[in-house]
Amino acid sequence: IAFDEAHKAKRAHKGAVGRAVLDLQEAHPQARIVYLSATGATEFADMEIMGRLGLWGRGCAFPSFDAVESVLKRAPGAMEMLAANLKGNGSYLARSLGFGGVRMTTVML
Repeated sequence: IAFDEAHKAKRAHKGAVGRAVLDLQEAHPQARIVYLSATGATEFADMEIMGRLGLWGRGCAFPSFDAVESVLKRAPGAMEMLAANLKGNGSYLARSLGFGGVRMTTVML
């Protein structure tokens, strides 16, 4: 299951889209999940729908989303460490557009 524009489901328990994303994942526990977003997560709270990353829940280091969020709120730089960990284990991929060969002109109106 691929969730394109996954950022639209942020704050999962406060909106219909987020709730639907969580419900779909719960209904299909064996499905492989891909979260796609050009904007990613600006706050950890935006990642609540991303339970399949393996950060919280049964067999994970943290028992719940709230437990991870609590640690991240108290530790400066923890979000960067989390992103590095996710990148290192292949759960997170970030790309940026190259500007090679691009020419720009400023036009005064």
